[in-house]
Amino acid sequence: IILGALLWAPPGAMEAFGKVLGALSPMVTVGLAIFGLFIWRVQLVAKRRFELAEEALVNTYAVVYALEAIRSAFSWSTEGSTRKQGEKETPEQKEKLDQAFVPFERLNAHADKFSALAKSSLLMEAHFDKSAADNMRVLMGARGRIGSAANMIRKLEGMQPLEPGSQKTYDKLHAILYASGSRDPQHLAYDDVLSEEIGKARDVIVAELRPHLEEPTLGTLLRVRRKTLSTPPS
Repeated sequence: IILGALLWAPPGAMEAFGKVLGALSPMVTVGLAIFGLFIWRVQLVAKRRFELAEEALVNTYAVVYALEAIRSAFSWSTEGSTRKQGEKETPEQKEKLDQAFVPFERLNAHADKFSALAKSSLLMEAHFDKSAADNMRVLMGARGRIGSAANMIRKLEGMQPLEPGSQKTYDKLHAILYASGSRDPQHLAYDDVLSEEIGKARDVIVAELRPHLEEPTLGTLLRVRRKTLSTPPS
């Protein structure tokens, strides 16, 4: 087409066409520069969200595994030894008090993992769907529930024998403190509702963030942006 135009077009038309191209070239240059800047911005944002999603998933799994360790019914004989011993404790009292202190010792040992997840939850709320941040807070809230359950159980154990209402409360607290991995509403001490809640929260977080670990595209970036902008303020 270009060769035909050069051969058959009148010289005046070719001269006018050249002038038009000369006038358009600065606009094309500016347009390409703006487009290049936009592509750079897309790559920068996509890279940042990839890093945030990766870090958030690592922190999520770290907390889930930490909760499993904290709620394990198995304990080593050396656990609880960091508790400050009273001056007049008998060996029997020390053993019992050390055992009651095990959950708190475990919570303290994994405190850094919960701090990392708290940071990720704030970043998730700023960059991603709010449901990811909300479910991270479910995992962080499990830590407080375990600590409260350990406190209450220690108090109730000093009130033996327990009244029927207190025994029911004790069994529910036991199911929070120690994971059975199954649901059994007929036996409250082994009705592990908390593990179910932890699993659901983990699955929502993974489903929300896993796509951002794939090769980033303009479409995925715009999808995240639309979700963020459409989320109503709390």
